[in-house]
Amino acid sequence: MLFDDVQGSRPIPAPWSRWTSHQTQAASRLYRVLAEAAGDDNVFLSPFSIATALSMAFGGAGGDTALQLRQALSLPEDAAALHDGYGKVLAKLNDPPNVTLSTANKMYGSWQEKFDKEVTQKQDFFVTPDSAVKTDMMFMDGKRFNCGVLSDLGCKALELPYEGRRFSMLLLLPDKKDGLKALEEKLANTPVQSIMQKLHSEKTTISIPKFKLETSYNLEDHLKKLGIVDLFDSNSADLSKISGNNDLFVSKVVHKAFIEVNEEGTEAAAATGHGHGVSVLCA
Repeated sequence: MLFDDVQGSRPIPAPWSRWTSHQTQAASRLYRVLAEAAGDDNVFLSPFSIATALSMAFGGAGGDTALQLRQALSLPEDAAALHDGYGKVLAKLNDPPNVTLSTANKMYGSWQEKFDKEVTQKQDFFVTPDSAVKTDMMFMDGKRFNCGVLSDLGCKALELPYEGRRFSMLLLLPDKKDGLKALEEKLANTPVQSIMQKLHSEKTTISIPKFKLETSYNLEDHLKKLGIVDLFDSNSADLSKISGNNDLFVSKVVHKAFIEVNEEGTEAAAATGHGHGVSVLCA
């Protein structure tokens, strides 16, 4: 499940396009680390929220600490370019009239075509190839949506637009019950826009789960797997641009995310915070 800006009337400047492409790759790497640790549990996160929080640490970092952050998160070397990139993203996200966003970390969008609550019913939803749970499934038939069969990814794709058609939710359904992991691996090198370009409008039948999901992650160990190590080490962290005494390090990075999908639309929110510790050496 991905959210995408589908308004194609505004060309994306080349430097920003490269920046967002790198950010997408970094988000994919973080997702794979979290998914591996989660096993069969759901994974939901806001890479933008995480990158925004860590970019503040990057702005105060130097030496290997800054290098590790920049490489893991695909950040530009120039702090001014970083702030400019985030500014452009926030400006673009806050522009649509029919979707409410707050600093890109909270959103509520109503479906362009809403589901009928009267036809929502309990059906089997497979959480693993061999295990199904009874879930409220929303249903719609006879409406036109952008959709397609993506044989190269081994899945079907469906775009559900929000009111105004500026933003949409992109749903991917693996062809096989055990095909999720293979799909995730292929998505690591597949831009969302390349998927959108393969979709075409046609009448279709939709059955998707109605759900609410909350997640909370302590990201320190996950970020270390991506190469961000010194930031969490009281002896190695270089946050000298914040404190010239070199006595700061990051003790914890917490990310919380929430999403609810129902017949009316989608509500989603995310927040990321990191705590700075003070290293005290006693002799």
